[in-house]
Amino acid sequence: MTGDQPEWLLRGRGRTPQIQWAFSTEGSLVGLEWTRETGEVLAADNTGSLFLVDRMGRFQYVSHGFRDVRALAISDTGEIFAVLTGETQVSLHDRKGETIWSIDLPDVCLTISLDPRGDYLLICLADGRNIVLDRNRNSTSRFETVRPLAMARFLVEIPEFVAAAEYGLLCRHQLDGTQLWADKTWSNVGDISVIGDGDAVWIAGFNHGLQLYDSEGENRASLVTEGTINRVSVSYQGDRIAASTIEQHLFWLDGDGELIWGTTMDAEILRVIANPLGHRLLCGLENGRVICLQWNPDV
Repeated sequence: MTGDQPEWLLRGRGRTPQIQWAFSTEGSLVGLEWTRETGEVLAADNTGSLFLVDRMGRFQYVSHGFRDVRALAISDTGEIFAVLTGETQVSLHDRKGETIWSIDLPDVCLTISLDPRGDYLLICLADGRNIVLDRNRNSTSRFETVRPLAMARFLVEIPEFVAAAEYGLLCRHQLDGTQLWADKTWSNVGDISVIGDGDAVWIAGFNHGLQLYDSEGENRASLVTEGTINRVSVSYQGDRIAASTIEQHLFWLDGDGELIWGTTMDAEILRVIANPLGHRLLCGLENGRVICLQWNPDV
């Protein structure tokens, strides 16, 4: 540290942001989500602790009862969140942490995703089966994919989702499982982010850099940055892109991929999330540090 500013902030290049707030979890960070509408943060660590933090960085809810968290999902309002614990246990909770329901799955769960309103929870199993449950735990659809889905992101304005499977498959589905398109990415996918209307899908393609797909699944652009890209997040309109690499580089880019600011962090970057308006960046480090960076709205 130099004064009140960390070294990684001082050695950055470009337009330096301000640290809006920061906190540390009790152990290593294992999950991090950010609500679009309320700006709340949901974080989990490897000690079994789960934290709900408001838009100013103040703790709203803390629990120590979530052992072996493997994935988190939260609605845009923060009203509902879901937790995958262990390999087969998924639970749904309200914003106070009260359990709405829990379920034991028939196979290993690879990922979960909540739609923006928190009405539907997508559960993707290792055998290629996928289940969509509503808030009352009713099954609204069940379908299979050729390859098991390792990650999924719901669209905001349409009841559809974009997902990625291992060995380079990117696809888009309706809520009932109908496949709208699929494409080989020729590399594994480290992360997916979709703009609000679903017209642009960014993926972190490791050595292939950032890849841009349109709403029909056509590859439209590729951005190659320093390092091996494994995390990406875009603002609602797609005019800001947050990205990070295995080598711990952190980038804040404009919609054309031009660098606004970049640095190298002091720990492994687990998650990056751009806020909808494109002036804040949430960065979660494996060591448990969660940092909210802010730029002036016109930057």
